[in-house]
Amino acid sequence: MYRSLLLLIVLLFFAGGGWAQPEYSRPAPSTAAPTQPEPTISSVGTASTLVTPEFVEFRIRKRFTGPSIEAAVEQALEFETKVRDALAKAKLIPLQLVFSGIAIPDTTKLEVYATLWLRFTSVVFNDQENGPRQFAALCDKMRAFAESMDCSIKGPIIGVQDQGLYEDHTVGEAVRNAYSAGEAAAAVMDAELTGVVGVEVLSIEWRADNTPDNDRPDFKRLDCTARVRVSYAFAAL
Repeated sequence: MYRSLLLLIVLLFFAGGGWAQPEYSRPAPSTAAPTQPEPTISSVGTASTLVTPEFVEFRIRKRFTGPSIEAAVEQALEFETKVRDALAKAKLIPLQLVFSGIAIPDTTKLEVYATLWLRFTSVVFNDQENGPRQFAALCDKMRAFAESMDCSIKGPIIGVQDQGLYEDHTVGEAVRNAYSAGEAAAAVMDAELTGVVGVEVLSIEWRADNTPDNDRPDFKRLDCTARVRVSYAFAAL
């Protein structure tokens, strides 16, 4: 009896086409609109920081020639040692002397150039009375030194050791200065600022006031200026 029943079930299975195959369906394409970015209010802020210089630099450059470029390079390679010896005799003691390398600008010309950067502390020049005299004396010594070495000279160039420290501070001040403009824009829209979405640094510039065209020329001062764009989230009042 059981065998007959089992045979009947098998016959019915094959008569029905075997195991049923699963059915799959692809999801319908989404009709939802793409997510739009949240509206923001943007404002630009600027700030400047007056910085006392920490060093003054001079660049000296010398041209070397010879029967070949290789011969000219041999002379240029001795330039750093000769400069160091001459500085000691002239009693010029830089904080740092950097030999920036040899330049061969044109293969068709038998000439090469060697460049050195000399950095001196400028702290002693901050004295209101004697500072300008000492600064002028250093410039005179460097000009005479360059002439004695038959070099061209560029400078003085004033600067600070860690520009990033002052730049971070100035950017922070610029961000704070941008807030009032953003707040005013929100007020026009009957809204209030609820948070900062992003900050974009548009520019950071360093300017030495050691030129007569500036409003207040002074070799004892540097100006770091930052300009930023700040985006704010806002909500209606």
